[in-house]
Amino acid sequence: MLAQNEHSVAGHWSGEFDEPALQGWVEQLRAQLKAPRVSLGLVFMSPQFFPHARQVLEILRVHGRIPLLAGCSSTGLIAGGEELEGNPGIALALYSLPDAELKAFHFQQGQVDEANGPATGRWKPA
Repeated sequence: MLAQNEHSVAGHWSGEFDEPALQGWVEQLRAQLKAPRVSLGLVFMSPQFFPHARQVLEILRVHGRIPLLAGCSSTGLIAGGEELEGNPGIALALYSLPDAELKAFHFQQGQVDEANGPATGRWKPA
């Protein structure tokens, strides 16, 4: 499955963990992005890939040429506006955001739980 427009492309990998095949898939997905550079990648990964998560994320970052990669794990995936319940794998969207300045930050579940109230200032970027 492939969904794209001028500034984004999204796809779904439904195969098993196979490093060369996954590398080829992400390179093909990246080639479909019409923009010259990727600004952001969003990845959703199903549990079958958890044992290989580090390798998968490195393959995506390097071969997708993704400077900022964010995502989460889930038993249901979304790719290109389509919900893929019961169809495990990896969903990856690549975005070109001209003139945008993106900054990553990491937070733990405990921080989310602590910030469950009126504006606590927790969510301001450092």
